[in-house]
Amino acid sequence: LNSEMEEHFAQLELRSVSAADTTLTLELATKIVGELSSESLDDAAGAGRLVAEFCKMEENRALLGEAGAVAGCCALMSRAAAASHTRAAVQASRGVGNLCFDNAENRQRVLACNGAEALARVITATGADASNPDANLAAGAGAVLNAATDDPQLATSLVAEGVIENLLWLLGQAATPDQTHIAICALARFSEVNEALARLAKSGSIHTLLTKTTEVSLEDADELLDIVRAVVNVDALLPELVRDGSVMLLLELRQRAGVPPKVATTSGLLLSAALSDDACLEQVLKQNGAHLLGMFVAWIGQTDDVDLSVTGALCVGNIARSDANCERLIADGTAIPALLSLMTRDNTATQHASIGALKNLSNYGPAKTIILAGMSGDALVQALHSGHAHIQYFASSLFRSALIKQSPDAIARIAVTPGLLARLATLRGSEEPRVGAESARVFVNLFKFGNDDIVRQAIEAGAAASLLSLLASEHEMLRNETTIALVGTSSRLPEVGVALRDAGGFQAVNAQLTDPKNSPELVCTIMALGAVLLSSREARQTAEGQALAATITSLTSAPSEIVRKQATAVRDGVLSNE
Repeated sequence: LNSEMEEHFAQLELRSVSAADTTLTLELATKIVGELSSESLDDAAGAGRLVAEFCKMEENRALLGEAGAVAGCCALMSRAAAASHTRAAVQASRGVGNLCFDNAENRQRVLACNGAEALARVITATGADASNPDANLAAGAGAVLNAATDDPQLATSLVAEGVIENLLWLLGQAATPDQTHIAICALARFSEVNEALARLAKSGSIHTLLTKTTEVSLEDADELLDIVRAVVNVDALLPELVRDGSVMLLLELRQRAGVPPKVATTSGLLLSAALSDDACLEQVLKQNGAHLLGMFVAWIGQTDDVDLSVTGALCVGNIARSDANCERLIADGTAIPALLSLMTRDNTATQHASIGALKNLSNYGPAKTIILAGMSGDALVQALHSGHAHIQYFASSLFRSALIKQSPDAIARIAVTPGLLARLATLRGSEEPRVGAESARVFVNLFKFGNDDIVRQAIEAGAAASLLSLLASEHEMLRNETTIALVGTSSRLPEVGVALRDAGGFQAVNAQLTDPKNSPELVCTIMALGAVLLSSREARQTAEGQALAATITSLTSAPSEIVRKQATAVRDGVLSNE
């Protein structure tokens, strides 16, 4: 211990002892904690220093916590800040920081003694007077860093007490890389606190953090970009990026020469995410929109830079959220071919970005024809075989959307790709429910818009079970759409009805006819499918067929008039036909 402390703590028998290597007794811990409340802030500062040093040992952290050191140091921080006593503020904050290091109980003690306010405000008290030799600009931030780790409740309380604003002040005051580093690390501890993100965004501080990325170490730049990413992931905060110019700075960082590659890459990806907000997109497109569209498309084609290709595709995908922008992309003539080319790469990131962008474009009618004409069936099969459920889902969704109101010949060109229909049928058993549902919906559109030969091939591939699974969908519109498609094709192609019966069609239709959630109109449509399935004598003689016939007969006395009429027509026209 230093000479000035030796004299004061002689009674504690600590002379010539290294606190960092010494295990305390409860008696000594209690005496040190008592000194924290000394009327002399100089004496109390010495006690704070002892707490900080002793707490470098895990056993001492626990013992001092039990002895009341957390509350004592928090109270000392408040006293020191009020009296502008820098040394006491520094030592008390060091004490709290070391007490909270890897010790959840002590973090909770900070909350219990209402220490969040003192901890949030001590940041400025430890280094506001740079001329003071006792100043330690990073001491308060270090305490915050340890206290907020893995403790959402304490982190939230610190934010409410203004810790974000004080850490931003510290970041602006930092004169050394170490001070900058600890300020950034402390800020990063709050990236999962919504209120912290809101304060960062609404104060215009995101622009400041982005500017700092080119001035700090790569490690610190990563932390800053992670904070910005957390803000970008909150949709409600994206308009704030327009107000402080952050969205344009992201674009600049992606393009600026000399920016560290990782910073440039992450900035581009963050830009693409920000463009999901209309205000951000509008601001970017105002800045020479035609040039930027061309630039984003050019990024897609960068075969030697996967990250840039992905960024370009994500940007184009977010631009393609309106018919007007889709028209601009079609007029460009290169966007869709570039995305279709990117889709062929055997890479999860490029598949995800390109298929997502194409899906957005396919919502615009004229784009469907271009996409379907240029799409590689093999690339689609490759995506459907991806080990990632979200890729399987996006690929199914793209194909389903691209089929709508297209010519049977254009559909057949893709649908005959070896393995495509079989893979769609297999995905019905996916562990991810939305994948199974989306792959089944592809068959609905193939039945609606494809030719009879494609329908037959789909049935041979196992489409019947997939389609019947949609009859149990929670969405009535989808149940209705599926039933109509099945009625039309099974009436026209007997093999469809046979496949549906073999796949459990009688049971599926029977279940839907008695499901109270179905509207009378849907019940009538489902009954029409049942009538087709019961159209042959052999079908009506099976146990399942007889059960379905009995259900339809019972509906002749249903409460709904249209259901009664439909059931009567089926009974008299189909069930009585020998």
